[in-house]
Amino acid sequence: MNSIILFMLDFIKKLLNKINRLDNFINLYKENAGEVSMPSYAYMNWGIKLLDTGDEKKALEFLEKSVEMPYANSDSYVNLAIVLAKENKYELALNYLKKATKLDNENAKAYQILGSVYSEMEDFEEAKKAFSISIKINPRNSQTYINRAIFYAKTGKIKEAHLDFKTACHINPGNTQGWFLWGVLCSQCKDYVNAVERLKKAVSLDPFHSDAYYHLASISFLTGQFQDSVKYAKKSIAINPKRIECYIALAESWLHLKNEKECLATYPNALKECEANSQFYYSWGVSFQFFKKWDESFEKLKKAIELDSNNHLAYYGLSISYFKTDNEDEAAKMLEKTIEIKPDHLIALYNLGQYYLRKNDYENAVKYYKKAVSSNINAGYIYLNIASCYELMNKKEEALEYWKKAVEYNPKNTDAKISLANAYLKAGDIQNAIRKIRSAYKENKKDLKILLMYGILLLNNNECFEAIEKLDEALKINPDYEIAKFAKIECLVKMGKIEEAESILTPFEEKENSNEDGDILYLRALINEYKITKSNNLELIDETINICDKIISLHKEPDTDSKVLTIKNNLIKIKEN
Repeated sequence: MNSIILFMLDFIKKLLNKINRLDNFINLYKENAGEVSMPSYAYMNWGIKLLDTGDEKKALEFLEKSVEMPYANSDSYVNLAIVLAKENKYELALNYLKKATKLDNENAKAYQILGSVYSEMEDFEEAKKAFSISIKINPRNSQTYINRAIFYAKTGKIKEAHLDFKTACHINPGNTQGWFLWGVLCSQCKDYVNAVERLKKAVSLDPFHSDAYYHLASISFLTGQFQDSVKYAKKSIAINPKRIECYIALAESWLHLKNEKECLATYPNALKECEANSQFYYSWGVSFQFFKKWDESFEKLKKAIELDSNNHLAYYGLSISYFKTDNEDEAAKMLEKTIEIKPDHLIALYNLGQYYLRKNDYENAVKYYKKAVSSNINAGYIYLNIASCYELMNKKEEALEYWKKAVEYNPKNTDAKISLANAYLKAGDIQNAIRKIRSAYKENKKDLKILLMYGILLLNNNECFEAIEKLDEALKINPDYEIAKFAKIECLVKMGKIEEAESILTPFEEKENSNEDGDILYLRALINEYKITKSNNLELIDETINICDKIISLHKEPDTDSKVLTIKNNLIKIKEN
């Protein structure tokens, strides 16, 4: 019995010693901490829970206390760094992550977050190293592969990004984020089939994934599947009615389905749930524009600019509404504002060129056309416009240069080849003109414009027999092709086949108002001139001179019609002699 009592007394004595040591430790801990506090990990866990509830400010406060306390662990620094990174405080986050890795160089998560922070700071070499270390420590962490995939996508290494997303989804097939982000990447690469497959996988794992439904709506819209776009946009809105982009996607899908009622009703419905932005009002304005409600279109587009004075799309939208309501000068001002904000806006530059072309201001038209071409390597079709302007300015060499560029840009453009051949003709280089049109003819022997131009060029080169062959080919395709018949008449006159030429011309002369048609009058003057010079039929001289005067009166710039003046001057000389 005594031995039991002694044992109990000894046990109590030892227990009291332990309690005293614990009290001493707590007092020392309080002294060092400066306040009564929980251990570091408790603050850390509390901070993480606050972070999960969305209270980042309070979470930051607890996580900061966590790392300030004695014996703070590596994870405390990592979690604090995560919050700081979310607030774009990357330098501070980097500092804590380095401390985390110093405390525990086997902390895979620390290196994972470090890689993401370096990526945001655009220190891509260090980011790559950090991700590699994290994966080496823990090759089975799907989140690390996801973060590195985001890094690869950001740096343009798309193949590597796809591989990391694939690995992440293989390691953890239930990771919704992995499937979702992989789907987004596929969408950005315009691989819509795989994008849809991966986004559908994401919503199968999380039926309330609003963002996934939104991206499915966007892809359906881009691929012209507007009914599907409506379906997915509605699902996204049902889950998260506060996302304005979903309403825009829904409204514009209704627009493409030409459902005016549903389209225009979507916008006011959105305002019941969301705060509208400039892009929202731009979309609303364009929808009113589509349904030809011009006043409402102006109102919404101007509201878009009021909310964001740098919204170049809204200025461009206004230019379209002004053009459609016949206010070209205001439209031009809006186009100028568009390119002030976005200097490489191809369509705005092109439309400004068109505006100045209609104003006969060819210098300014060329200026904006050239800017349009320089803004986009795929805008070579505008070379045609530049060449045409130079022709209208009578700058033959510049016109020829740009016709050549037009053909080089698109060797299959028939109009460009014909115009280039015509430019060579005007420059007096008939052989190059024929060479170019012959090349076009070899590629397309059934094109009426090519056959006509080929015939005219051969006529100008006095190859009348060959010219008639080509013109007959055109007339075989279209027997009523008047201009080909007129060119054939010229050939026949040159060949001295006057009766045949007159047999073709007479039906045209018998038509009403034929005496007001410069082409018919010219051909009559040409035939008469032949009769006068070859058959000494002098009584036709005065009649033919009067025909030439009639032709000249029909032209605004008679000096340009050298053929008619040549006939008239030739007949005056014969009459004087």
